[in-house]
Amino acid sequence: MSYELAGIGSRALACVLDSFLQLVIVALLIWALVWLQYLLGLPDITGTIVAIALGSVTFMATVVYYVVCEMAMAGQSPGKRLAGLRVVRANGTPLTFTDSAIRNIVRLVDLLPGFYTVGLIAVFCSRQCQRLGDMAAGTIVVKERLYEAPTAPVPDLAAAPVVPPSLSTEAIARLRNSIHLLSENDYAAAARFLERRAELDPQVRRELSVKLATPLVERLPGLSLQEFGGAEQFLEALIRLRPTRF
Repeated sequence: MSYELAGIGSRALACVLDSFLQLVIVALLIWALVWLQYLLGLPDITGTIVAIALGSVTFMATVVYYVVCEMAMAGQSPGKRLAGLRVVRANGTPLTFTDSAIRNIVRLVDLLPGFYTVGLIAVFCSRQCQRLGDMAAGTIVVKERLYEAPTAPVPDLAAAPVVPPSLSTEAIARLRNSIHLLSENDYAAAARFLERRAELDPQVRRELSVKLATPLVERLPGLSLQEFGGAEQFLEALIRLRPTRF
């Protein structure tokens, strides 16, 4: 898949923005704990509260914060969204919870010995601008192409027929009856491919469509790529027939 990888500068900007937000969250947490202590008339343990909160900030900032944000914002954190970045798997498919957990747990190593020294060296030396966490999880950080027009027109799926006219009514019925077995991530991966396929080299486009479609059709009983005319046609039918709840 054709993506523009995020470099050190844009990733550093996102990190600064996220770090500021994390500091605000931690400061509010400490204030709330101190206020609660005062409200309940507990002994003066402000120093202990601060020590506990500061001792927890590393784990919160490096794992919990990023995992929660990346799952809720489809591969982004507030800093990444403002910087126009997104985390995806190396093959272009959406980030999963396991991927996010791995890349952010390993972030503890990327931070060493301070200020992301190990991570910066890894990004600088990696062909895909990956820090150690990305290498371990098989992810990359890419720039969002909000204003870049594709090199070839992308078909308008909304204006196309509901299903390809060559499909038999039997194939359509079987697909409708089993499509509920797929997840939102499956639909997101198919939709992302269809949106960006015009940017791909024809050989890469064919290989990627087969790689995406094969595990999906194998989970749908009694269906095969051949009756849809190929992997790409199957992905088109999948998006057109997907349940409205997605």
